[in-house]
Amino acid sequence: MSQPAADESTVAPGQLAEDVRLLLDASHDAIITMDGDGRIAAWNLRATEMFGWTADEARGREVADLLVPPELRQAHVAGFKRRLAKSRGSIGVHEFPAMRRDGSRLPVELGISFLNTRRGPLFVSFVRDITERVTDRLRQKELQRANEMTQLVIQNTGLAVAIFSLNGTFLQANDRACEVFGYTRPELAGLT
Repeated sequence: MSQPAADESTVAPGQLAEDVRLLLDASHDAIITMDGDGRIAAWNLRATEMFGWTADEARGREVADLLVPPELRQAHVAGFKRRLAKSRGSIGVHEFPAMRRDGSRLPVELGISFLNTRRGPLFVSFVRDITERVTDRLRQKELQRANEMTQLVIQNTGLAVAIFSLNGTFLQANDRACEVFGYTRPELAGLT
């Protein structure tokens, strides 16, 4: 069986590296690779947009110094060493606060995988800005707390409170309303 002739389907190593860089830069997530010493090996365009450091500025620097808030660095380094000792597969997905170049914080979701390469260990991180998700979560918690407080006020006021929708459908009533109107809650639910 003969070898295929070199043609346009054969990619030169330099072209392959360029293709990989373009692929990484097309990602919606920041992609950051880190060597076994915790130093940045690769940094895509989204990482620059998210954190404010160019690839040239980030490459060779320790991830902990660039992206981890000072109060979390010691725990990050300890966790990194534990993961390096285990050295296998996917490390998982975690949420934590990251730090931008200007020192401001942003919540991120971080998925990390470990690769054992010919040049040594390599950690590949996929970083997603989850500011909107965290903000939505906080809003939901605030709404839930406000609803719980409203329910407490409605139940504990000495006044009769019955709530109906705009179209007249019964929504809820407190105990005092049931006493005043002479109906149970299920009976009130049948009224419009």
